[in-house]
Amino acid sequence: MGSLCATPCSSSFGIRTKSRVWNQPPAILAPVDPDHADESVVASSRDTLYCAASLAARLSGELHVINTFIPAAFAKIVAAGQPDPTREYSDTLQLENSYKCWEMEQLVATYGVARDHIHIEMGAPSDCLLRAARRYHIDVLVMGASSLGRSQRTIVGRTASGPLEALPCDVLIVNQEACLL
Repeated sequence: MGSLCATPCSSSFGIRTKSRVWNQPPAILAPVDPDHADESVVASSRDTLYCAASLAARLSGELHVINTFIPAAFAKIVAAGQPDPTREYSDTLQLENSYKCWEMEQLVATYGVARDHIHIEMGAPSDCLLRAARRYHIDVLVMGASSLGRSQRTIVGRTASGPLEALPCDVLIVNQEACLL
């Protein structure tokens, strides 16, 4: 396969490959965070989704999108030291999950992502990404990164740093300034 970039962009992406044959059609996974308090994280999610959708289109692949989160209701009961979840916890959890589903549907609407390819997982991002990569037989995980410092070194975000070695798939890391695919 040729260059993934339409313009020179040597620092705009990085790829980590595994020695395995991709499925046909290949499965592409993009982790996103559509409701993060930091707008730059939301913008990075949109960029990651755009890159993943472009890659899936070029490869005639299937695009999967995932949002991982630790429920606010869970954080609340842990902070309060409650050993058993209450009915209020269950109701709040269901409401939060419904909101996450709505947010994801809004984010991916223009990309034609099949409903069964929109995944919302509760838990630590590294654990959820590993499980999703295995469960959905993902070939390429497209992740965002950020550039820091004068040298413009690409720094892999918190989400990406843990699971890279354990993932059974290739990983494409794109900057927020990633070139158009």
